[in-house]
Amino acid sequence: MTLGPTHDTSVRRAPRTAAALALVAGLVAGLAPGTRTARAEATPPRYAGTIVTRDDDRLTLRSREGTPVTLRLARTTNLLTATEGQVRDIKPESYISVVAAPQGNGLKAEAVSVYSPSQRGLLAGHRPWDLGAGRTLTGGWVRDLEGGDPRKLVLGFEGGERTLTVPADTRTTQVTTGEKALLAEGAEVVAQAHRAPDGTLEADIVVVGRGGVVPTL
Repeated sequence: MTLGPTHDTSVRRAPRTAAALALVAGLVAGLAPGTRTARAEATPPRYAGTIVTRDDDRLTLRSREGTPVTLRLARTTNLLTATEGQVRDIKPESYISVVAAPQGNGLKAEAVSVYSPSQRGLLAGHRPWDLGAGRTLTGGWVRDLEGGDPRKLVLGFEGGERTLTVPADTRTTQVTTGEKALLAEGAEVVAQAHRAPDGTLEADIVVVGRGGVVPTL
């Protein structure tokens, strides 16, 4: 969905417009293993946590550190829902994003989000991610897929591609267009937001888990 420096909060293309995609475009210093060409991406602020309250268009989350964070939902906020998935949901030409850690000369998946067709293009590219040292997020189309355990796949995006291995037990969710009704107390959320001129945090992307699911971003 840092979804930049994390303000981790477990309240853990339809992108809103071209502007939403622009939020995730920038310059990354250096190339990760498995890179063929460089696509530079920045890491916008990510907020992950548990919903404490929702008051109309405002969400208050409790971070994993216990810090409250309030986000404002706008008409342009891209609201998504995450449900449980499996690695076998990844098919040739699927559009996915992968949180991965360095392994040898490549990348090993730790979490996968499989997107519905309407979300293709969301978080496309390769960027640092704030879920641990050396972690990255790669979003793109499955250009090549080999079976077995782990699976080996190539994710392609404008300007480059990455090769990753995906163990069979990698935590996976399916991400589709969301429902405001799921933004209820106790739901797990991951969001990207920017600071509006009035100082409030306005959400660009909000991914809410259905039935206790924690989004894989």
